[in-house]
Amino acid sequence: MVKTHTKLCKKNFDLWDANARKYGYDWPNYCRVCGGWGGTYSAYDPSPSGVSLSPGHMWEAEPCPECMDKFKCPRCAGQLEDKDFDNDTCPHCGLDFKEGDGIPQPPGCICPALSILDEEKGSA
Repeated sequence: MVKTHTKLCKKNFDLWDANARKYGYDWPNYCRVCGGWGGTYSAYDPSPSGVSLSPGHMWEAEPCPECMDKFKCPRCAGQLEDKDFDNDTCPHCGLDFKEGDGIPQPPGCICPALSILDEEKGSA
């Protein structure tokens, strides 16, 4: 029996694909290394479990070596100067560096019949 994605899952992937294509059309020079995001970002709660500390999040950010480390806008590839980071915006395309904007991330599969193990085996 071949397992397939549900209609809702297919719709989510179609919507993502359309949005990703639009982003590539609107910003053809976006950084292919970071997807136009300017780097990688992650958040985690460092509070040890079982301790009555208030939950909080620590953010870690790594600038992209292909665009941000070379003073290029991750969205339009325009050359940046130090003052542009002080203003938090790209003077070429208006990207707000604090907000970020990149190629949309693909949605996760929400199909109950499919699992990561099935997809890795190629049976999906």
